[in-house]
Amino acid sequence: MKLKIRFIEAVLALTVCYSIDTMYEGLEFLLDFKKTIAYFDKLDELTKAFRHLARKARALEPRPDHQIGCYLADLTAEIKKTHMSKFQLGEIRVLLSTDAAGMGCDISDVLRVVQFRFPRDITVLAQRLGRAARNPSLQGSGILVYPRTDNRRLNTMDATLKDWVLWNNPL
Repeated sequence: MKLKIRFIEAVLALTVCYSIDTMYEGLEFLLDFKKTIAYFDKLDELTKAFRHLARKARALEPRPDHQIGCYLADLTAEIKKTHMSKFQLGEIRVLLSTDAAGMGCDISDVLRVVQFRFPRDITVLAQRLGRAARNPSLQGSGILVYPRTDNRRLNTMDATLKDWVLWNNPL
């Protein structure tokens, strides 16, 4: 069996939020409303991020707070289908998600994928960031956002992911 690997040119970046108190402020760059999927491993953090971003978006004109959506396993199948359809059509520009928008999510015009905090291993990060710029004519970006306090997790994370993080962001 041959394995085909398609190289997607993408810009990878690490964004460090300097404290837990300001970590949701570290996501405010999403309010430029480029088509983005932001992945969260913890539902409570996704909820807090959604509330923070929606509150900030309400201050913008015209009312773009409806351009931020959530995609979670806990939602009904009908709501998930509606949110994904709106995201595909561009009515929702920033989709905050858990793993629920993982497999089978093949939207070619996603410009940016954000991973909030360190994922469990490098394969999860690669799979998520690989959702950016599936259309070969686009250049996407992958961004790993984490609070400085997450550096404690370096000792317990996958060795390959740890090497990648340290290579891109020496402590």
